[in-house]
Amino acid sequence: MDLLGAQSFPGDIIPEIHFYSEYLPKADELGFTRQQRYLHFLWDILDRLPIAVVVDFSFLFRRMIAERLFKRCGKNFLADEGVRFNFGQNVEVADDVFMNRHVFLDSRGGIAIGDAVGTGENADIFTHVHSESELKDGAFQKTTRTAKDGRVETDRMLQQGG
Repeated sequence: MDLLGAQSFPGDIIPEIHFYSEYLPKADELGFTRQQRYLHFLWDILDRLPIAVVVDFSFLFRRMIAERLFKRCGKNFLADEGVRFNFGQNVEVADDVFMNRHVFLDSRGGIAIGDAVGTGENADIFTHVHSESELKDGAFQKTTRTAKDGRVETDRMLQQGG
């Protein structure tokens, strides 16, 4: 934490922290290993620290985390600030992928992003659908995939079967 400029953060509480995704359906099935918990925490906290504005650092730091946390992380992956996901171990990113600001990956059912895919700002990729009255009974697709050279445009949502 010192390296990131967060000297005052008590690192010993990280094992006790619960992520939002741990309160969602399927959380018990997926869970986090100790390493995944620390890596996910580092990803989430980075954007809240002053060092995040140094894009030469933050792009590389996010890629370093993704290489260890994601199911697959291809070469030249870039993730801008505010990219969030609930289960990194279910995210596959191919080569030359760029995720713009504030992208959300609902990765409970698995997401596979093809080569040279770009996302616009505020894009969302979901792996399930459900009615508002049946939140716990969502239908999960095995994996939501994007095509090679695809785009998920700004303020758009890609859903199961989309």
